[in-house]
Amino acid sequence: MDNLANFNKVDHMNNTNNKPVEEGFEGQQFILLSEADLLRCSAHPIVSQLYPLTFGYYPSAPSHRVHREEGKRGWSLHYCLHGKGKLKLAGKTFSINEGMAFILPPFEKHTYETDRKHPWSTVWVRFEGYTAKQYIDLLGATLAKPTLHIPDVKNLLHSYQQLYAERRMYYSVLDLIGISHFLGLFLTQAARKLKPLSARQLSSDEQIQKSIRFMEKNIHRDCRLDDFVASSGMSARNYSRRFRTLTGISPMNYFIQMKLNEAGHKLQSTALTIEQIAESLGYTDPLYFSRIFRKTQGISPSTYRREKIEGVWRKSKGSNAKYKDPQSEGEKCTL
Repeated sequence: MDNLANFNKVDHMNNTNNKPVEEGFEGQQFILLSEADLLRCSAHPIVSQLYPLTFGYYPSAPSHRVHREEGKRGWSLHYCLHGKGKLKLAGKTFSINEGMAFILPPFEKHTYETDRKHPWSTVWVRFEGYTAKQYIDLLGATLAKPTLHIPDVKNLLHSYQQLYAERRMYYSVLDLIGISHFLGLFLTQAARKLKPLSARQLSSDEQIQKSIRFMEKNIHRDCRLDDFVASSGMSARNYSRRFRTLTGISPMNYFIQMKLNEAGHKLQSTALTIEQIAESLGYTDPLYFSRIFRKTQGISPSTYRREKIEGVWRKSKGSNAKYKDPQSEGEKCTL
């Protein structure tokens, strides 16, 4: 499935398998994070705010039916791309049609199933974290009213594709931060499409986006909060509050995360020394850069580079091959 926007409307009407199944559909996507990765997510100061347990895509899923007597860990959002089905939750039955989504709370008995004549295609994600309930509140879903209508899904599907693109056999801390970011973006897009924003909200959102573009253009500088406030044209108090509402973190932490994401990219894809990478991102002291990197990522920049390059090298040479870092002896400092 390369393009969800096409909805992959495959005709399964002639499918002879009428037995209800939970998964195993042609063209499906199914990503399940390991228990080890989930432990790392829950322990990390940034990722623990929001992270997926599992997510995926089921195209035109005939005979799709799920019943869980005791529910499941985490919150779930299921979006119906096309087709239809039904949901049973809290003693009520809800019809689910194209353009609708439904929310499942943790450990709550539920059943959902596709319509046999018009099998649904769904995108779904199950997630948890300190801010998970806040995202649910943004969506406005409750146990009594778990369904949502999201007619415009272009940006929502793009966010899902970004989330799916982050899948890995092994997740570094930066990978997990990326997953957390795209999950937040996915849920935010869902919330924004529910109802039109007021003129005041729309204006403030555009101002926040303007400040983020300022961050991107000035990632090489040692910027301060006042710089971001000035670029937005908002008051300092309103800016910081609105920024946290939209992103889940403070402006400075967002900027630092942006720098570290870029650092990870340069460590993996360039031959720049760690000192040069630090300088290119506005850090005059490479040891200070190293401390921030290690504090947020859990490993040093040199270890991150070695693990990333070694992982790619082993994939090309075989899992039993041994890798020797040609720069390990030449680095002036272990950062």
